[in-house]
Amino acid sequence: LLDGLDTLAVKTNMVSFLAFAFMGHQVGSTLITGISLSGVGALAAFYLFNRTPAKVYLGEIGGTFLGFSYLILMSLFQHHEIRSSNTINLFFCAALPITLPIIELFVSFLRRMLNSKSPFKGDRLHMHYILTNNYNFSVSKATNLYGLINLVVVTMALTAYYYFNIHAGFVTVAAVTIWLAINHF
Repeated sequence: LLDGLDTLAVKTNMVSFLAFAFMGHQVGSTLITGISLSGVGALAAFYLFNRTPAKVYLGEIGGTFLGFSYLILMSLFQHHEIRSSNTINLFFCAALPITLPIIELFVSFLRRMLNSKSPFKGDRLHMHYILTNNYNFSVSKATNLYGLINLVVVTMALTAYYYFNIHAGFVTVAAVTIWLAINHF
């Protein structure tokens, strides 16, 4: 879902890794921070080869590895914070850095099912395709905007959670609502 345009996965995932690095720093975990910053470094190197026109693509294995990395980071975060938070809030907090990709997946599946189509059959109705096909954004502008939206959503979510003590579940619901509104569901 996020590898449809050159550099889209890189920009989106760099924001997520940076968010995990921030969260690791907030809870005092050098392991979470180190793994996250290593992910940022690896994606920065990959970016050089994934710029338009891309010479290398992330592909299934790369996307699976990123998902596995997030699973590990979420598990480490939950393990580190299990004594200081309730389970539901902890789950939502651990998922904050990957809110936008999760919402994109949810919206795509829901849209396909409401249109009586298989949720597993691809389409070109993702936000990045809408920007390039309907609004004539260049690939670079579309991926920059998508990355910026991801940065704003994640920054708002982490700020609300860490500095205003707002429950992570509420932050996630707000992010879903914003994304649905942007997507013109």
